[in-house]
Amino acid sequence: MIPDLLATCKQGIIEKLREVGISGLPKSKLPGTSKSKLQAVEELEKSQVIVNIGTTKSSRYILKEFEKLVPEKAARKKIIKKTVSAELFDKPESIIDIIDIIEKNAIAASSDILTQKELTKGCKGSAADVEEAIRQLSESHKLLKLKSSKTIYFLHISKIQSLMPSVQPVSENKAISELNRERILGAYRKISERIRFPDVEIYALQQEIGCDMETLKAFLLEESRKGNAVLSYGDWSLSDENIRSAAIHIRGKAHLLVHFKH
Repeated sequence: MIPDLLATCKQGIIEKLREVGISGLPKSKLPGTSKSKLQAVEELEKSQVIVNIGTTKSSRYILKEFEKLVPEKAARKKIIKKTVSAELFDKPESIIDIIDIIEKNAIAASSDILTQKELTKGCKGSAADVEEAIRQLSESHKLLKLKSSKTIYFLHISKIQSLMPSVQPVSENKAISELNRERILGAYRKISERIRFPDVEIYALQQEIGCDMETLKAFLLEESRKGNAVLSYGDWSLSDENIRSAAIHIRGKAHLLVHFKH
């Protein structure tokens, strides 16, 4: 192979892996033609510029410099690191889909209060996903829990909004608009440049901006859905309570970091 072509292929692989960070990529997604890619990957592995944190059959390459940031358990067992895009939005029914179904059921129901079975009718997600969707709606004050004897009922805020004019749920789109996307990205770039790494703690981002945490989380989830950002796990065992409090929980897993694509 012509040396210049091989060098170009190597550089392309390095740049692509630097872009995706600790999420990594399988060999099939690395840039380059089949022949040049195989040789480039082999030489980059041999020189320890890149490492495979997956398996021989299911590869997942990252830059060697990122290896120490991969959770110890994942690195030891060679578990492929998944991003929120794969977990949330590549599934037939995501938590966002479940939230939409729950809200439609609650608003369209002839009865103001519903049991969980009535509320979640038509949801095809796992029990854990349904519970997460209900938790998010409750925390955003869109869904109220009522207890009668041993039975839990649910009431959507829209059912009583006219009776309580002072209770006005904040539109997420409006809140995010007021937060200003450029302001968030500016704060992200500032932190990223300071730590010299693209994966930034969600808590650090919230502290830098000084905004409401739930509004920021909604913004980050939407950016991830659009493919503009990647949420990743971070290291829970090394994180303090403040950092953990900012976690975005997806399918029972805490995501502490965000990486915006430029």
